[in-house]
Amino acid sequence: MSGLTPRVDVDLTRAVEALGGLRDACPDAVVHYRVAANDSPRLLTAFAEAGCAFDVRSAEELRAVVHRGVAGDRILSSHPVSTRAALAQAAGAGVRGFVVDSLAEVAKLAEVAPGGGVLVRLLASGSRCPSERRKFGCPADLAPDLLLRAASCGLQPRGVSVPAGWAATEAAVRTVDEVRSRAAALGIDLAVVHVDDVRAGAALPARGLAGSSALWVSAGHSLAAPGGVLVASVVAVVERAGRRWVHLDGIAATESVEIRTTRSGPVVPSVLAGPADAGDDVLFAAHAVALPAALREGDHVRFTHAGPRPWSRPIEERVTA
Repeated sequence: MSGLTPRVDVDLTRAVEALGGLRDACPDAVVHYRVAANDSPRLLTAFAEAGCAFDVRSAEELRAVVHRGVAGDRILSSHPVSTRAALAQAAGAGVRGFVVDSLAEVAKLAEVAPGGGVLVRLLASGSRCPSERRKFGCPADLAPDLLLRAASCGLQPRGVSVPAGWAATEAAVRTVDEVRSRAAALGIDLAVVHVDDVRAGAALPARGLAGSSALWVSAGHSLAAPGGVLVASVVAVVERAGRRWVHLDGIAATESVEIRTTRSGPVVPSVLAGPADAGDDVLFAAHAVALPAALREGDHVRFTHAGPRPWSRPIEERVTA
């Protein structure tokens, strides 16, 4: 095989088919592509031409989407803690939807993006994550008051944002209903319920979650992965303490991939490692994967369903329509 590695070969047809599949699964939802998964210009263009909305979490992602000609009313700024510069750029691009989770962010948004639409990120109740690790989220009992404060600052309260896993539970349905009722008592209409980071194979938002509100869903991996193949080269094959390590110049970010190689024949258990000094880019350390015994330096390893950016950013990207 020829070509520089590591690289991602992107099949735009399969990526757009994944978008259609998510739309079929959530027919009432406005689907937003989470740009952080893969900001390939051709991929963004394909999604834009398919009428997809976009979820951006940084100024760089915003510029990439705007450069594709996407209007601000199709863009959601979803990071609940952003810099003033990033918020101002989003407002300047016509973005009208911003996720926040604190009074500090409301004040910041009111200063640099007056009139912006606000969605409050809810803290998932009953989460098993220790409280000190819950970086984002407003307790549900405080969310209506935060929306009211946004309105008093000249912002437009739009709704709430919830994490995808929790959105599939009845607890989420009850919580959103409670927030909706309390907000209505304050004169605020919960127009939008946003579900963040829907994943392939994971539970979809629970029926009734949005109620009378519009449903927005953001998905990155689910849309980018089906159309991507990461191609990496074998740098070395090493035996360490009775284990076979296959070192690559690039590696996928997850074990949820299919692996193909340029070799065939008998297979042996193998651990895969990327080029980083840290151990973050090691796959199949707990349960070795079977790879051809004949695999040698210079051979190629292909990770299918690897559309999201791998641990090692590819130096080349090939796109097919």
